[in-house]
Amino acid sequence: MYRARLRHDEGYSEILFEEFFIIGETQKGFYISINKWNAITKKYNVKKWVPKSGKNPFAFTTKELALNSFVFRKKRHLRILKHQTVVAQKAMEMAKSMLSAQDLSGNRFYHYEHEF
Repeated sequence: MYRARLRHDEGYSEILFEEFFIIGETQKGFYISINKWNAITKKYNVKKWVPKSGKNPFAFTTKELALNSFVFRKKRHLRILKHQTVVAQKAMEMAKSMLSAQDLSGNRFYHYEHEF
């Protein structure tokens, strides 16, 4: 099974496919092996269950499906970042407005209206 992920170093980025081995199969999904430390069991090679169908599986049977999931995850990531950018810009505008008006007295609450 595959999961696409981004590897980013200074000045260099690439999309990689992590490959997971199927160690078991049920009617509804697969058990895959993940090389990850589990602090509870104190073991590597954690067993993870992945559904055959569903809204958001961790890994996919083909690289194409894994890449489609990667695109979906990055679109969501961008939506979140855009929202956070708008909030940060509004906060900066409010702070600059308060500084220019020298309106630092009291414990006033400033707010803005937005649509998302």
